[in-house]
Amino acid sequence: ELLGFAQLQRLTLGFGLHGTLPSELGNMTSLRLLQLFGHNITGSIPSTWIRLELQDIILYDNMLTGSIPVGMFKDKPQIRNIILTQNQFTGPLPEIRSQSAIVRLYFDMNLFTGTIPQVYFEQNSLQLLGLSNNLLTGSIPNQIRGLRRLAYFYGSQNSFNGTIVGDLS
Repeated sequence: ELLGFAQLQRLTLGFGLHGTLPSELGNMTSLRLLQLFGHNITGSIPSTWIRLELQDIILYDNMLTGSIPVGMFKDKPQIRNIILTQNQFTGPLPEIRSQSAIVRLYFDMNLFTGTIPQVYFEQNSLQLLGLSNNLLTGSIPNQIRGLRRLAYFYGSQNSFNGTIVGDLS
């Protein structure tokens, strides 16, 4: 519970906060939208946040570090938007559930490493996949062609290899 709001469903705070992310937020299981942007928030995402049943998590333009807690999004079929751009997250890209409701995966401008998880290409609803300006490697799998709703793919400023997939229509 945060500030006595145990049933809070939407929390949006923009610009000007300082400090770290409160682990107590993980107790707010009614929360569906969490949006914290344009702050000087430091530290990592607390492991207690795994308990959240978020539909949308938007933590862009902060100074967050560390890797995403294991299991944060993996068994969350209701999640629609994961927007973690403009931070300093490290480690592998977060795991998500196959065939979830995800519309936007936006991880640009971080320090993520490794390859793109195969499960990202098993998302029928995915419209935006933002991965630019990270430290990602490997190739972009041919399965990207199966993402029929994908309208935007941002992958520049990484170390991808291989050939560009032909016939993306």
